[in-house]
Amino acid sequence: MSRFSSCLFLIGCLSVSIALSGQVRSMNLEEMTQRAARILTGRCIDSRVEHDPALRAEVAVVTLEVQRTLKGDHRESVTLRMLNAPHTDNGETATGFSIGEEVVVFLYGESRLGLTSPVGFGQGKFSLHADKTGRKVAVNPLGNANLLRGVSPRSRARLGELARPTKEPLELNRLIAMVEALRN
Repeated sequence: MSRFSSCLFLIGCLSVSIALSGQVRSMNLEEMTQRAARILTGRCIDSRVEHDPALRAEVAVVTLEVQRTLKGDHRESVTLRMLNAPHTDNGETATGFSIGEEVVVFLYGESRLGLTSPVGFGQGKFSLHADKTGRKVAVNPLGNANLLRGVSPRSRARLGELARPTKEPLELNRLIAMVEALRN
């Protein structure tokens, strides 16, 4: 192989490696529940991006008014500080949360720098909205794909009837019941 061909081969391998590293493995509800230090339902009451001089980076700062704590210590409100705030289509930095938005969030524990994020690169953030019948439903960024895929037999038994497949959006009360069944 010539030096030029070897160089092209390495560039190709590097490109494939970078592309694959950008993919996120989908997590099921059992994994999200186990990995979360805190799970709560709430409403976003503040959402902004600010520069953190100690980190020398933009940080998304989101405050949630807590409605219900499913795992972890209960507080009236929680302020999340998240590194790597996403960018919008027009290049502006965003927080991933909208003021007034109702959510269920599965959160990693805070780092020593006070940072956290939803479990599974955002898979642990479920936005709540009313479906066409008026029921409150929860949807994560992956459209709830694979929430029950690969769940252990023990957890399937704990979930019982809640583990039945459905093509309908996931009703909030069902999601809460599932989390309560899966909590350690």
